[in-house]
Amino acid sequence: MSQVECQALKGLYIHIPFCVKKCLYCDFYSIESPSTEVINQYLSALIKEIESQKERLSEIRTVYIGGGTPSILKPEQLSFLVDNLNLYLVPSRIIEFTVETNPGTVDRQKLRILKEHGVTRISLGVQSFKEKELRLLGRSHSLRDIFQAIEEIKALNLDLSIDLIYGLPFQSLDDWLQNLSQAIEIDPGHVSAYELTVEEGTPFYLEISSGRIQKPSDEDIVRMYEYAVHYLEEKGYVHYEVSNFARPGRECLHNINYWKRGEYIGLGAGAHSFFEGIRRENFNDLMAYINSVNLGRLPYKKVSKLSLEDEFMELVMLGLRMKEGISIDEIPCQAFKERFISNAVPLIKEGLLERAGDIIRPTLKGFIFLNEVIIRLIR
Repeated sequence: MSQVECQALKGLYIHIPFCVKKCLYCDFYSIESPSTEVINQYLSALIKEIESQKERLSEIRTVYIGGGTPSILKPEQLSFLVDNLNLYLVPSRIIEFTVETNPGTVDRQKLRILKEHGVTRISLGVQSFKEKELRLLGRSHSLRDIFQAIEEIKALNLDLSIDLIYGLPFQSLDDWLQNLSQAIEIDPGHVSAYELTVEEGTPFYLEISSGRIQKPSDEDIVRMYEYAVHYLEEKGYVHYEVSNFARPGRECLHNINYWKRGEYIGLGAGAHSFFEGIRRENFNDLMAYINSVNLGRLPYKKVSKLSLEDEFMELVMLGLRMKEGISIDEIPCQAFKERFISNAVPLIKEGLLERAGDIIRPTLKGFIFLNEVIIRLIR
């Protein structure tokens, strides 16, 4: 997808900040086991925010409802949300409509509601096909829940994406290989394989920093990543982003729009937006968000106009997540281009980047050390 095509691909993200229970590694803004009343208050405010952006919604091409766990909503709540949302979308313009779900909270009735309202793609938070790993992560679902959800999704011919996590405490390379093998048996259109990140303030951080549990060695984690890349490519998946793999033509267009710095609207508590060269961040506090919307105000916690330096840094940080890399021609102003090219030369020599014409892209080694690559490119 070219930069011009991407600029026309405007996205909509809607955040549902509720979960059955918070996973031990999660530092995203979410609320555990909310009451029906709290969810209804939030949805009412969310619909008001949707209405406030109705003029922009007619231009939306991709929709992504994430969380949290959107599938925690009851059928009537889910219907309320998508019914009201579809009042402002133009169905003929929507080319991808994704909803995140978790096993154990999604069923045939909810999936039918989503499909009847234009949803094309389900992102399922599997994380692992091993009961011991699910318990370790603090997931609320079982292996049986996973296979039940997959059966229901496939029965309705919805495109399936699954998330997996590697680098878990006590996880061996063989454990990871078995997870990948099981994923291939299911044959999803899309696989996201993320390394476990241990964020400060989470229960996992306390356990690992105290030494009570240990992650695999850096060498083993690298081997897990390399195996995932080689194995999934061998099975016909395109490795199009550092952590994402898809059957040809089934890449996540909504996320590609983020990585290419296309415009998008984010609605809901903690959601982010980017349009007209400005980044906007909503309140990540439920009541602050609800109160702001109910008072007729835009629920922005922060608004930032990007400088040329900001645009350069974003272009590098986001664009190099993609296997296709970035074009030097996209870099704003000659000074940044010269800085980028100069910084890229030693990285190319070290085998972390490669150049094809005016395109600079990461190698597999570059993906493994992506954070270091980015830091050295933008300094």
